Amino acid sequence: MLNQQNNQNTNKPIREEANTGKNSQALLPIKSGQSLAKVALAIGSLIATSPSAQALNIHFDYAANTSLQVRSSFEMAASIWENLLSDNLDVRIEVGMVNFATEFGNGSNGTEDYSKILGLALPKFWEPDNGFQAFKTALAADAKSANDATAVANLNISQQIKDNYDLILTQANAKSLGLYNGSSTAFDGQIRINSAFNWDLDLTPNSGSTGVDQFHYLSVAIHEIAHVLGFTSGLDSNEWVTANSEGSATPGSTTARNQFTSLDSFRFNENGVLDVAQVTNATAKRYFSINGGATNLGQLSTGVNGDGYQASHWKNDKFLDANGNLVVNEMLGIMDPAFGMGERGKVSALDLTALDAIGWDLSGKTWNSLNMDTLAAQASTTATMSIFQDMLQQFQAQQGLRWSWWGRRWAVTEDGLLAAAGLTSLNQLNQSNQDEAFQKMLSYAATVGSVNPNSLPPATSVPEPTTTVALMGMGLLGLSAGRKRRQSKSSG
Repeated sequence: MLNQQNNQNTNKPIREEANTGKNSQALLPIKSGQSLAKVALAIGSLIATSPSAQALNIHFDYAANTSLQVRSSFEMAASIWENLLSDNLDVRIEVGMVNFATEFGNGSNGTEDYSKILGLALPKFWEPDNGFQAFKTALAADAKSANDATAVANLNISQQIKDNYDLILTQANAKSLGLYNGSSTAFDGQIRINSAFNWDLDLTPNSGSTGVDQFHYLSVAIHEIAHVLGFTSGLDSNEWVTANSEGSATPGSTTARNQFTSLDSFRFNENGVLDVAQVTNATAKRYFSINGGATNLGQLSTGVNGDGYQASHWKNDKFLDANGNLVVNEMLGIMDPAFGMGERGKVSALDLTALDAIGWDLSGKTWNSLNMDTLAAQASTTATMSIFQDMLQQFQAQQGLRWSWWGRRWAVTEDGLLAAAGLTSLNQLNQSNQDEAFQKMLSYAATVGSVNPNSLPPATSVPEPTTTVALMGMGLLGLSAGRKRRQSKSSG
């Protein structure tokens, strides 16, 4: 399950609870006549790997038994964001794969149906003192691009929003703005991917192809990380409330207040008016604009009570028109709410503009300028090293020690593990030699101390799907909602 870590920040932390939308659309016909069943994605994450030389470092803490291929996909996704963004900070995310129907519910006995969800991301949210004004001031101080200047100059909210809504940020977004001053090792979110589906784990998104019966893992990982970075919306749950005063608040009560996010600060309705209210009309339109609504840069989803897609996304590129015909447009970006089987996503200029507007700094690189082959090789090496580090930590945690006859203690050490595998450096570990190397390390550890190999993560093989998704053609991408209670403000 998604167990949120305690927030040690001195401002007001938010407790997140998994809560996906109930009104997702069910089946859509595709051109060939097959059925498309939507599958949803959401928000969260944690990581522990070697830092790169780049300013932004995304660290993962992998759940037990996370395979090499899955780790490689997340390391590749992180590397892509690290190259596209230039903020000098660390983002920490916890990652794992589980069967969603088993872990979270399959719709029976009144539970939410998570079986049709591809992935779930759960960012840690954070509310700054002075709310929206603090966000605007920090955004102005952080402005580096022409888009930043435009966004700040046009960033205003109505008195109605001030009176009824509180601004919240993901913790990672607050870091990018220099607002978060809490622990540098605190988790910024969690990500879970559904192991019940057939996944394509190819790391080179611009070459090769994904099978017609597979979802592209890397695309999903890139998408979910962006939610942690701040691509979120308060419209995704009417339970995102806080009290006007100290203590708890009941959703829907007179003391309950809605919340909106940094991205919502650029959400406009058909009349060109900033609108962060819940949408209940399926035909309502919302769009992203950084110049006060004058220019529509991209359509946004309107929520589970609107167009059926969570509002933390662009408008879906596939939808039914008034006559029930399927319309397929070009995907607006990686934050599209749905991926189809065989489909791969990519970070677009629109995705980057949105992250730039909410406080992230752009490196100037683009998706097409990245050397994906080089990044993939680096990601595989980093993933392999993360498994090695996990092995070493678990050896030590299991007290893998034995006393020699003359009273000296033998311990499992990094040097010993490497020597047993015939290696002198971690950099010598790679995909071609890691299977044999890990087996030699296990033998060494069993000789030196009492180690249970079954508790260690597998070096290869991704978890096999436990259910066959024969007619699934589209995977929905969504946001996991949260609820927070206001706590006393810090004295500083």
